[in-house]
Amino acid sequence: LAGTTALLGENNSGKSAFLLALDLFFASSPRVGAKCFSDENLAEPIDITVQFADLTAYELKEFGANLLEGQLIVTRRFYASNPSESGKYFVSARVNPDFTAIRNEANKTAKRKLYSDLREAYGQPPELEKEKSADEIDSYLEAWEATHPDKLKIEKVAAFKGWTNVAAGKLKEKTNYILIRAVQDANEDIQGSKSSPVRNLIDTIARQTVENSAAFKAFVAESKLMGSDAQRL
Repeated sequence: LAGTTALLGENNSGKSAFLLALDLFFASSPRVGAKCFSDENLAEPIDITVQFADLTAYELKEFGANLLEGQLIVTRRFYASNPSESGKYFVSARVNPDFTAIRNEANKTAKRKLYSDLREAYGQPPELEKEKSADEIDSYLEAWEATHPDKLKIEKVAAFKGWTNVAAGKLKEKTNYILIRAVQDANEDIQGSKSSPVRNLIDTIARQTVENSAAFKAFVAESKLMGSDAQRL
């Protein structure tokens, strides 16, 4: 998408569906109904994939291990019959397919058992670090992949950046998506609900205008300096 992008098309050509898909992708509490699924086929999940390019220095550092040619490709998957799994994020990355079961295992005891079996299968001396807790395992898997690029394949990796709400928070730190429907009374909307899209849009623009101003940045820097001086005293 460019700075300003217009979607053109006849009625029922998918313009609104495209915008609603993005809304589902970023939503903190998404809701999907039968009509959201293709031909109302509830047996097949919905995959919404967004590709982020032109990443900032902060984003390159934050998502560095998950980038493909400098771009972040994230999929959010929705199920009709499996609400506990619905809404999870996946990241497209070059990974070792042997690690998929370990990454997808939520139970820490089972995760450590899978990891231990894999370490044994990979022979001696072990190519994978010995873990002290299940929380260390993912970092050891990433370290192995960094030194074995020839054995990696592009796959969608589950549990992107931890649980769903954590992933959503990471994505939304620098990206704010506000859906304003084509048929909507702006005056009525802004006078009503506190969480109205028009109100959210105005709040976002005002906040970003202030945060990006040179005067505000100088004020924040000065406040931090004064705070550190006060601590030394």
